[in-house]
Amino acid sequence: MATEGRSLVEPLLRPSRRGRALPLFSRASLAYVDVVRRGAGREQDMAVGVYEAEFRAVVASVRDVIRERAGMLLRLALAGGALSWLLMAADAEINRLAAAMGNRAILTLAKAASFFGDFATLVLPAMVLLWFLGYSLRRRVWRMAALAGLVAAVLAGLAANTVKRAADRIGSGPEAAGPAAHVAVIVHHSSVSAQTATVFGAAAVLAAALPPARVPVMGVALLVAWSRVQLQRHNPSGVVLGAALGLWMGLLFGMAARRAAGRPDVPGPVREFDLALGRFRRRVGDRVRAARRWRFARTHVEVRAPRPPRAPGPGGE
Repeated sequence: MATEGRSLVEPLLRPSRRGRALPLFSRASLAYVDVVRRGAGREQDMAVGVYEAEFRAVVASVRDVIRERAGMLLRLALAGGALSWLLMAADAEINRLAAAMGNRAILTLAKAASFFGDFATLVLPAMVLLWFLGYSLRRRVWRMAALAGLVAAVLAGLAANTVKRAADRIGSGPEAAGPAAHVAVIVHHSSVSAQTATVFGAAAVLAAALPPARVPVMGVALLVAWSRVQLQRHNPSGVVLGAALGLWMGLLFGMAARRAAGRPDVPGPVREFDLALGRFRRRVGDRVRAARRWRFARTHVEVRAPRPPRAPGPGGE
């Protein structure tokens, strides 16, 4: 066994006990292998160092984004939850429509999308490949997006499974009552899709950090979400709730990845949505304040009769 700091092939390059050295070709081959091994080791150490530094940068950016964009993230979460709650009344009708459309070709496509859209078969290989491509081509934003997408997908899937199990435990017992049990029954009926949350978490990060990839990655995520509904694995409201959870987590880490890579931390669609929501909120507030002023004037201001016109004076004035 070679000692520390010595090459593994140095003993082979020395003459043997009989005084015969290895042939020149063999010695050159072993020397080349040793150089490659040492270069690979340095490259591996460098890659690990880059991974650790960029992972810490993404985590630090997540804290900054939460502190600065808490209002926008809260509005996005409330919008996703409200959409899922409104869709819950149409779950049965959408399930019947999906069952009526389920011919052999559609079911085959849905099974393939559901199988290949899992974390182990799609998200993990895609993020690892993207990171290595970014490292080889020296694209920092690619590496940041891969790290953020992997973390967002894992956290979104864990959050969906945690919410689903907590809802099952709270709302399953006969003694369950109160607002918490009511919310738990709603979540249990929705059956949050962890697979949809995972795929949308990774897709949202890529859409935020890499705008040219926005359309294809979101198309893949929508295909996976449709497959979960088509195969009757989840209710449509549960798929929407999982997609909202994944989008929230993905946008958070996507904005963090953009900031860590030195780019604007808020992507275009999210900024436009936030600005439109702010304009709508201001308009509603203006109308509410105008209605309050009108109501106050109607109930508190004394209405006086108009004064009669003045009679003309002696001079006609």
